[in-house]
Amino acid sequence: MTWTSSLGLQQSITNNVQISYPPDGKSVSSNPARLMFDGILDNYAEFDPLFDSDSGIGVGIFVNFGLEQTLSKLEIYQGNYQGNKDSAEDIEITFSDESSIIRTLANAPFAKQEIDLGGYNSSSIEISVKSIYEGLNPISTAGGFAEVRVLNNTGQNLPIWDFGIEAIFDIEAYGDMVYIATVEGLYCSSQKGVDPHRCGDIPEGTVASIETTYLEPNNVYAVLDGTGSDKGLYKSTNNGTSFSLLKQLNTSRYVFLNPSYPENIWLVPTGMAGVSKSLVSNNSGASWSSVISIADKGDKNGQLGLGLDWHGGSIMGQLVGIFPNPSNPNEAVAYAKSSLFKSVNGGKTFYENSTGFTGFSCGASRTTIGFDVNDSNRFTLF
Repeated sequence: MTWTSSLGLQQSITNNVQISYPPDGKSVSSNPARLMFDGILDNYAEFDPLFDSDSGIGVGIFVNFGLEQTLSKLEIYQGNYQGNKDSAEDIEITFSDESSIIRTLANAPFAKQEIDLGGYNSSSIEISVKSIYEGLNPISTAGGFAEVRVLNNTGQNLPIWDFGIEAIFDIEAYGDMVYIATVEGLYCSSQKGVDPHRCGDIPEGTVASIETTYLEPNNVYAVLDGTGSDKGLYKSTNNGTSFSLLKQLNTSRYVFLNPSYPENIWLVPTGMAGVSKSLVSNNSGASWSSVISIADKGDKNGQLGLGLDWHGGSIMGQLVGIFPNPSNPNEAVAYAKSSLFKSVNGGKTFYENSTGFTGFSCGASRTTIGFDVNDSNRFTLF
């Protein structure tokens, strides 16, 4: 039930957002539009072409607010991956009464650019690309936006989740308590999901992952995403009322707990190059060590192989992670980009156990694994 509800909340972002394309099917979105509204700068919607020079028409992003709003400002982050993509230069902003303004963006991808909307009253907004900055790759015509925020006069971001939270990353529940990890921080409900509200004293930022366990129902583990001395794994011992930093780790993304042996904790970063490697603690966070992974295939200790080492020691992907065995504190299975790993020493070392898989490549990787609850020998990658 929790997972079904989580999917419903995530899908709701697309209800009030539409993408319009240049004529004759010349534009294709290779990343979904919702990525422009998820609060994550390195995930952005990509369009090809961003601007069609033949027709003079650029990609349009249409957001319907439902009710008329007094608009304050527009915040835009251009997307231009490694300088190879195009990015928007001149944009036209059209309101529901068909009036419009044209503004020029600086060539500053992934930096916030604010546009004053001057208190326009409108029930929708359309952002159309009129011209572009060419990227370094002369062949590529693709580009997009890393993030788009439309703020009303109360500071509310209008392209939002149904109950007012922009992006939900994780949901944990035990008894009447529900904990929700969002781009705006940690939300809690003490009424089985009714009336969620900001809770805890975790510093401002994105809470990306949370864990609880039935053996320690008052304990809540939460990951504060990002880079800095206050980023990493936080722990609460009073149902999320207050937290303390248990382990600092830059670009932390996931926390995993063995539900029957909660002293076994794994802290996993995003998997981007040059960041910290995954950590494991077998004593409730009193001490930590780096997770070691050993791949069966490839050269140079797995650099061309199938798994964790290929990704700098991190487990990477939207729906991948570590699955501890609740019946055995020494066993855990990890999944990373079409490859399964197993540990028999409390998660300190993972050995690849999926010699038949194709492994990570541009066309062969899978970011999700599903298990058959009726047959433990059956699973699928998608």
